[in-house]
Amino acid sequence: MNQPRPEVENALTDDRKSDNATKSTGKKWRTSLSRLFMLASLAYLFVLGCLMFFERRLIYPAPDPALGDWNPPGLVFEDVWLKAADGTKLNGWYLPHDSAKRVMLYFHGNGEHLPWSAPDADVWRTRLNANVLVMDYRGYGKSEGQPSEPLLIQDGVKAAKWLASRNNIKPSDLVLWGRSIGGGVAAGVAQQIDPQAVVMESTFDSLADVAASHVRWFPVRRMMTNQYPSAKRLADFEGVYLQWHGMRDPVVPFEAGRRLYDAVASPSKWFIEAPKLGHNDAAPEEFRKNVMRYLPEAF
Repeated sequence: MNQPRPEVENALTDDRKSDNATKSTGKKWRTSLSRLFMLASLAYLFVLGCLMFFERRLIYPAPDPALGDWNPPGLVFEDVWLKAADGTKLNGWYLPHDSAKRVMLYFHGNGEHLPWSAPDADVWRTRLNANVLVMDYRGYGKSEGQPSEPLLIQDGVKAAKWLASRNNIKPSDLVLWGRSIGGGVAAGVAQQIDPQAVVMESTFDSLADVAASHVRWFPVRRMMTNQYPSAKRLADFEGVYLQWHGMRDPVVPFEAGRRLYDAVASPSKWFIEAPKLGHNDAAPEEFRKNVMRYLPEAF
């Protein structure tokens, strides 16, 4: 019987070693890729969990109550305390006008409280000859509780009814004014009381859509419990509607504000584009003129 030559036997052995080495290398790569995928998945789930856990803090970053003058010089106001349906105490400032023609409920942004927002509302009080109520949301300033979309809207309706009663008018005679997330609250309240006018600044069609535009890799539309679908809530609104939005807004994209305006059914509506303004800039003069020209009176 012929025996294989030594050089042939060595070649076969080398081939087997090469195959084994290739298989070993492939296995190591698969193992490494599997570990990498697992780590990436865990990191993704961790960030997803953080977004869900910290949603309230991200949406409602209430400023420290110590930051702000709670008795600002020159501002004439009445300190108002309302009790919500669940017993939560809510704080607001009522800014009266000696010859009021309008009554306005003002909803501030999510990074503000009364000492920061009331002075801006007072400017409009003077310009519009209006009695104005500014309320702090739950968890803001001296208001008790924790904020959430349904509770803030519920509290807004409570404030609207108090303000209307204080001025001997119907809630439907009010002007609702919302800035940023305050626009989301104003839209929810408007859906329930059908006010004669709504004014919006730097706000959105849907908070969930805005969040999705900032966090594209996560299913935030399905995750968020605070959705604020303002466009849907104002789709049937037919009162006077005024809105402005800065085209350099990095927080609420200009397109989100435009979609909200387009969704409103009102035949009496105006939209002002501000090409050079951002999210926290003061309203442009053209918007101010429109508000003074078109806003209806309650008395």
